[in-house]
Amino acid sequence: QSPRWSLLVRLIEDGVCARQMVDVRIGQIFRDLLIDTHYQALSVEHREEYANLIRRLVDIWIEFSRFTEERQRRMQLKLSPSMIAECALLLNRIGDSQKAYELLEMLLDPEASEGDEATVLNAGYPRHSAMFELFEDALREHDPYKAATCLEILSSSMPRNKLEPLVQRIQD
Repeated sequence: QSPRWSLLVRLIEDGVCARQMVDVRIGQIFRDLLIDTHYQALSVEHREEYANLIRRLVDIWIEFSRFTEERQRRMQLKLSPSMIAECALLLNRIGDSQKAYELLEMLLDPEASEGDEATVLNAGYPRHSAMFELFEDALREHDPYKAATCLEILSSSMPRNKLEPLVQRIQD
């Protein structure tokens, strides 16, 4: 795991320096690589690197989404629902659930995706696998607010009959 992790860190750091992470496809690859990394298999030092790298990437993507002024708008990279779900999942995995749920709240805020100041794309859906993992974590923590937030986000892209068993799990 360690040689692979060292290469992955180098790849992502080089991508950040080369401003490649503003390319939607490459950003997706970076998130997929980090999601597929087994956190528990990393050494303590590498876990700290993993957490710092995730925080750095998320902060950069959020910063690019806030380029809403006229002269900056051409550089703006709005956050897609799938990007938000994946970033929230990564933040939650490193123990930063407060920031993760602040990100998820953006999906529920209509002002975040409408008008000139929009920072969230008004198209696409959150990644279901990420939302289900966040939902399961919320249930393990016995946190109905977090579970309900996940459920509300999933409700925009799932049929009611698939949501009802999830509601029942929150109530149990």
